[in-house]
Amino acid sequence: MKLRRVALIVPCNNEFEIILQRRKGFIDKPTDKDYGFFGGGLEEGETVEEALKREVMEELTLDIKIIKSLKFFKTYNYKIKEKGLAVELNVFLCYMKDVENMNVKEGKPITLKIEEATDSNISEMDKKVLKDIYDYIKLSVNISK
Repeated sequence: MKLRRVALIVPCNNEFEIILQRRKGFIDKPTDKDYGFFGGGLEEGETVEEALKREVMEELTLDIKIIKSLKFFKTYNYKIKEKGLAVELNVFLCYMKDVENMNVKEGKPITLKIEEATDSNISEMDKKVLKDIYDYIKLSVNISK
């Protein structure tokens, strides 16, 4: 089984809103959903952090050094049996205020409540990631009160 390693960023806030990449009309692949996260696969010899830095620059024209709230969230491992693919998904979070001036180069950014996003046309794995992010934000909001 071939391994695909991925690094992605999820801009979010304490209002349970996230920014997704609207792919419809921008990415023409029959397997893609209408919405997805910003990020992509690691190139040969690249670390997760290097890939994230490259993808954020390519897709959002941002240097990750200026995203003060950027932090690693979680790694997900899953298989897509019909494609003979094992996926390692490395998820990073940042607060939206740090990406207000982003200049999106791939896909159109859309801000959605997490609940709206999980009801939209995204992959089942992305729905799981969003549920975990929602639970994390909910916990951190409760702790800060």
